[in-house]
Amino acid sequence: MIPSESDSLSRVLEAFTAVDADIDQIRACRDSFSRSHYPSKSIALAHAMELACVAACTDALGDPTTAPRRMEEAIRAVWDSRNTVGWTFRAHKHREKAYLRHEWATLQWKAERAYEREVDQAKTQFKIFSEERWGAFRNMEARWKSAEQQFRKPVLDVYKSLLELSESPLPTDIPSLSKQLNGTLTTLVVVALTHRKAVFLEQEGVQSLITDITTGMQMLPEQLWHRTEPAVVPPFSREGFHLRSHLDSIFTYRLFVTLRQLSEDMNVHFESLLRRAHELRDMVDVNLGLAAAADALDRETLYRDGLARAAQRIQELTEEYRKRLESTLQKAEESIERELRLVDSCFQTQMFSPLMAEQIRLQRKDQAVTLWNRAVSMWSRGIDEFLIRYRHAATELADRTLTARRWLGYASQDVGAPVARSRASDYLNETERRLSQLPLIYRSLFSFDPVVDPRYLKGRDHDLSSLAQAHERWTGGLFTSVVLVGEEGSGKTSLLDRCLSTTLSDQSVLRMLIPHTITTEEQLLDVFRNGLDIPEADDFATLLAMIRTQPRRHVVLEGMQNLYLRHMNGFGAIERFLLFITESSSHVFWVVTCTRYSWNYLDDAILVSASFTDAVHTDQMDANEIRAAIMSRHRVSGYRAVFTPSDTEKRSRAYKKLLNDEEARQNFLELKYFQDLAKWSRGNIKIAMLFWLRTIRGITSDTFTIEPVSADLIEIGDAFNLDDLFAITAILQHQDITVDELALNQNRSLTECRMTLTRLHARRILIEKEGRYSLNLVLMRPLTLRLQSKNILH
Repeated sequence: MIPSESDSLSRVLEAFTAVDADIDQIRACRDSFSRSHYPSKSIALAHAMELACVAACTDALGDPTTAPRRMEEAIRAVWDSRNTVGWTFRAHKHREKAYLRHEWATLQWKAERAYEREVDQAKTQFKIFSEERWGAFRNMEARWKSAEQQFRKPVLDVYKSLLELSESPLPTDIPSLSKQLNGTLTTLVVVALTHRKAVFLEQEGVQSLITDITTGMQMLPEQLWHRTEPAVVPPFSREGFHLRSHLDSIFTYRLFVTLRQLSEDMNVHFESLLRRAHELRDMVDVNLGLAAAADALDRETLYRDGLARAAQRIQELTEEYRKRLESTLQKAEESIERELRLVDSCFQTQMFSPLMAEQIRLQRKDQAVTLWNRAVSMWSRGIDEFLIRYRHAATELADRTLTARRWLGYASQDVGAPVARSRASDYLNETERRLSQLPLIYRSLFSFDPVVDPRYLKGRDHDLSSLAQAHERWTGGLFTSVVLVGEEGSGKTSLLDRCLSTTLSDQSVLRMLIPHTITTEEQLLDVFRNGLDIPEADDFATLLAMIRTQPRRHVVLEGMQNLYLRHMNGFGAIERFLLFITESSSHVFWVVTCTRYSWNYLDDAILVSASFTDAVHTDQMDANEIRAAIMSRHRVSGYRAVFTPSDTEKRSRAYKKLLNDEEARQNFLELKYFQDLAKWSRGNIKIAMLFWLRTIRGITSDTFTIEPVSADLIEIGDAFNLDDLFAITAILQHQDITVDELALNQNRSLTECRMTLTRLHARRILIEKEGRYSLNLVLMRPLTLRLQSKNILH
């Protein structure tokens, strides 16, 4: 039974009002009203509502959430006009035309709704991924901060304890207190920092976070569709987007690089903290050790100042740890937030083109850096080749035109680098004044005595290895003899002491010293008979035979420079000594020391180097080795060093680039300082230490200001005549000399030689002890530079 017209129209309205904003449901609703069951006016109304609903959905494509409201408004509008419009479809073609006009919108609507469902699902997955990654980061952040707080509390207790000790009366047993503090600092600072480095940088650090992010990306869809342009009305243009691969590429290029760099920076910082923790422990140990050994007047100063500086350093260490940790976590958080915000904005706009553009930019940046490095390398090689050719051409031109320029009066002497000049007395007075102003702990640490504590014997690993290899060859039956060559103060005795306590610690070693000059075989025989405890030997043949009957032994002979005197008949002892060590080398492992200038002269005169298989040069330390040796002492003192730039460095581009980075600028100045120090000291550690002490300025309670190194030369015009220079040269070649020996050496009268030595001694150029004159160590480098510039010393 066909319902009445009013009833059927009402059913049409109710049916379309209940339909969701979906094209298929709208058409299904229209098809439910057939001609066999409803009047024609109801069928026409259903068609009109269908077209109105399709048009409303099309208008709502830009904002799908408004589709239901638009549909209801369109349906009501058609219902309100039902009495004024004739709802009769008289021609089939009109209906087909309407369908064709809206077919593209219908298909687009279906695709858009499917796309939105896909993007919404991916967006939900990304939200879960983002929340889980933030959770992993927050867990890491909480662990790191908790570890820092667990480290801080006991260390600050140690800080308070050190301050209380520095203000309390002197203890009666300082060594016991030192041992107790050493154990406390080892446990609460050194071991604690080592544990945190191992746990948070290797097990629970940034690498685990990177792994978590990489693993978590597997929950994101491999591919989805995205809009290629921000259109708000159909038709929309879409294309496939490989979300996971693009994220992996961007994270690898930028996020992971940033996180790994932060991890490496934190690792370097931990290494710095551990180094400072060891130095802090050594500083307390050294200061209290010196205080225990000092007299009553200096003991209190060393004790209180040392503990006060140690307390300040431990507070600085904990504060720097906290600040660096907070800075690292903040940078990591900003980096993660930047990347996740970029992806989230792409989901909001349903456009992932920014991700593609960022990936392309990073790839092109990487290619540009590679091309730039290649261009810089080619440019540097070209510049180097040009400068070499230019210098060669300039030198050739200068040499070929030298005679003509001199004849015309245009040739001039080369002007060296500007240096500070002073007379010997002024140089000595200034040096003594500066040294006297240094703190007591500093003067004790930078003593010129042989190094006893192995912590300060830096830069000798290669030399010790050479001695160990030579001993191994001698043990294997090969001919081996070793000589240590170096200037006075270059560390020959310190190196020997270290070798005896390591390589030869399980051997019985006989140590002999040639204190003064001997020139004859008889004098040398007496030295060996007494030193080797073979008094019955009448000659060297008997001495050698008796040595061969005894077990193999190790002999260290110091002072080979005292086995000759530079005159016609002064080489008997040195020549017989070289023969003796060659003959006895199968039963005796010889280690001999000789000063640099004696060695150079003897090698030119009698080829002394042919008698030794290994020559270890102790005065050839490079800038890094000198830096390690000096800074190991300086850091233990508890003072900070602030390096100041020279006028040349202030004008350099390398220095100007670092003006906004105090730490990098200090590292640059420190490196440049020790390069200059190595140049002027020529690898002699004692001379380097003397220059270091001379350049200290601006001493405060915990800071030294270090001025640039300058070559302090001594004016020699009227201050030194030729006799003085040749006398100083003789002392450098023999280490010390008497009036009689100088007379033989220079073929001058005793009176003239006594006058020369006495005059130099009165001016403190020389030091006299028991009639023997030696050079003042403070003046060694300035005088050797001057003598070599005059071609007197080689």
